[in-house]
Amino acid sequence: MDKEQGLSDDDFLQLLVHTSTWYDKQRLVPMLKVVYKDHIETYSLESASKTMDLLKKLMAAGKLSQGNLTLLYDTIHVTETHGLLQKLKMQLPSYRRETLNEHRENLIRLGKKLTLSDVYIIKELYEETRYKEYKESWSLIVDLEIVGIISDDGKIMKTFIDKLKRNNIESGLRALGLRRPIGL
Repeated sequence: MDKEQGLSDDDFLQLLVHTSTWYDKQRLVPMLKVVYKDHIETYSLESASKTMDLLKKLMAAGKLSQGNLTLLYDTIHVTETHGLLQKLKMQLPSYRRETLNEHRENLIRLGKKLTLSDVYIIKELYEETRYKEYKESWSLIVDLEIVGIISDDGKIMKTFIDKLKRNNIESGLRALGLRRPIGL
């Protein structure tokens, strides 16, 4: 296999199957929707129920290919699925990270830190999410992005962060690298 040209068809398909199986077994498809929000159209994200669905959409969008595995590397890094990395190490060319922006990584940290009670409080703060049921933080984060409550726009994020502060959602503040001053 010529690492510069990318993986062979067979190796690439095997890589996709191993990756998909890993994330599906860990039930991380909702997290992956947050990871890939900048790379896949919202309507396509909503219809995906398996990791392979997302990987196919990334390939169709030109974001993942035999010769471009950067987004896959970033996914493994940001989701901290190092067990998957160990499993795939023999198949992968050298590692290079570059496709996820700071905002996306912040949202992933946020999703990892929010408790179910945090999710409940946050969903109740917004008319757009109040009547939905969330079993995890990832679907809430996707919905908040879709309706524009969270965004890479600093002003919009400041409003969201202010609500986290006013409602004592410390885990969310810590995930975003912020801490409430004592006494507020």
